[in-house]
Amino acid sequence: YYNRIVREVVRNAVAAHPAAAPLRILEIGAGTGGTTSWVLPELPAERVEYHFTDLSDSFLQRARERFHDFPFVRYQILNIEAPPEQQGIEPHSMDLVIAANVLHGTRNMAETLAHCRSLLTSSGQLVLWEVTTLHPWFCIAFGILDGWQRFEDYERRPSQPLMSPDAWKHALTEQGFTDVETLPKAGVVGDAF
Repeated sequence: YYNRIVREVVRNAVAAHPAAAPLRILEIGAGTGGTTSWVLPELPAERVEYHFTDLSDSFLQRARERFHDFPFVRYQILNIEAPPEQQGIEPHSMDLVIAANVLHGTRNMAETLAHCRSLLTSSGQLVLWEVTTLHPWFCIAFGILDGWQRFEDYERRPSQPLMSPDAWKHALTEQGFTDVETLPKAGVVGDAF
């Protein structure tokens, strides 16, 4: 459901991008490529450069095998908690940055979002997909993982790593993001997740 929403947002961004201009996309924490697999077939192969990034080299190796039919994909280690330019990524060079259910796992959201912003061109877009509602089973399933309680910005996230849509909007606008839109709209079945 959510990958379909991401795919549609990316389709619209690609359609709005100048047809003759190269398109540079970076996915943060792409992991197993679950979202990537929905996005890559929608991209104009002749003019796109897609950066599949993650903290784990093993994810990059598996992705190279899985997405070998997409020669425009580049693979790179990226820790979004550190400045991207210190990791070999030119500031303000990406037209689109995708982060699918990964940013909540960082220590400091303001710092993380500042690093995301530093990746984007002046007209670039961040496509952010995050779970916003804590369900009791999350604590059972994820509570034992080291990364679940990594956050240190307790003023923003006092008891758990997830943030509400309003909290995300506030955090994004604090870092200079504009025209922040939340999907799906309130009242839709999927907004419970």
